[in-house]
Amino acid sequence: MNAVYKKELRAYFYSPIGYAFIGIFMLMLGVIFLVTNISGSSADYAAALSGASSFFGFLVPLLTMRSFAEERRTKTDQLLLTSPVRIVLGKFFAAVTVLAITLLLSFIYPVILAILGSPSWGEIISAYVGFLLMGCASIAIGIMISAATQSQVVAAVVTFGVFFMLLMTS
Repeated sequence: MNAVYKKELRAYFYSPIGYAFIGIFMLMLGVIFLVTNISGSSADYAAALSGASSFFGFLVPLLTMRSFAEERRTKTDQLLLTSPVRIVLGKFFAAVTVLAITLLLSFIYPVILAILGSPSWGEIISAYVGFLLMGCASIAIGIMISAATQSQVVAAVVTFGVFFMLLMTS
């Protein structure tokens, strides 16, 4: 599992996928933070993370589209299919690590709120834990869809469609 984890984590940061995910997420969260906290009248960072959860479903396909679809395209999936389940866990934990790095970088926004006022830290920490858990579930769904397709584009579009349906039903 450790070798697959390191390989996948390297793949996220040797290609623009990891950087695009982090950059787009930070940009969108920054805009939501500016609108809800700096320009608005309240200092409610949990509301900013709640707003970020709506567009997060559109970013997960960036992170998960190549997980297994790339393996099928290059015909290395037979090696993975004969290996234990730890291969899937290595891919999952690599994607979760990219998400955790992104959330760690986004912790600058509550620090800004702490400089400007006194935010509710319990609410902020629980919002981060909830966002991380929602991200883990979303990554699991995206990896499952990637395992069912051969094309990265099809995996991204189907994952996007599933998240859009989940967003509309909630």
